[in-house]
Amino acid sequence: TRTAMSFVGVLQKSKVNSVIGLEIQTISELNQEKESDDAFIGKSLTTTLCKIGLSLVHSLRNRARNDDKATVRRACIVAWLEMLSLAYREDQGFGISGLDISALCTLCNDPSVATRKAAAEALTKLIIDTYDSDEYSS
Repeated sequence: TRTAMSFVGVLQKSKVNSVIGLEIQTISELNQEKESDDAFIGKSLTTTLCKIGLSLVHSLRNRARNDDKATVRRACIVAWLEMLSLAYREDQGFGISGLDISALCTLCNDPSVATRKAAAEALTKLIIDTYDSDEYSS
């Protein structure tokens, strides 16, 4: 559980740094140098996560469906959602598949309330992110 939650933190840091990019403007030189280093690390992290993303999504999906502990299932759903969001944002070769939707729908019937809530929130976020894109707006 700690590993999955730490992974979510890394993914969220990657998301923030990929949005900031390398064009950081700060008040002082010291802050600019530190934030520039953070942005570079964020870009490198994003690139690395995207390279291993397909196998990571597969592992997180399987763990969310098959683990005995509800907290592990919930943490895997959150990390899995962050990976799918990263793939969508960075326009990588992997993304939301029928297996992902099917697994999340199945997890909405999980005995654990926390797992059901995480799965429902993940489905909602995926739908909002997908249909807020330019492809579906008129």
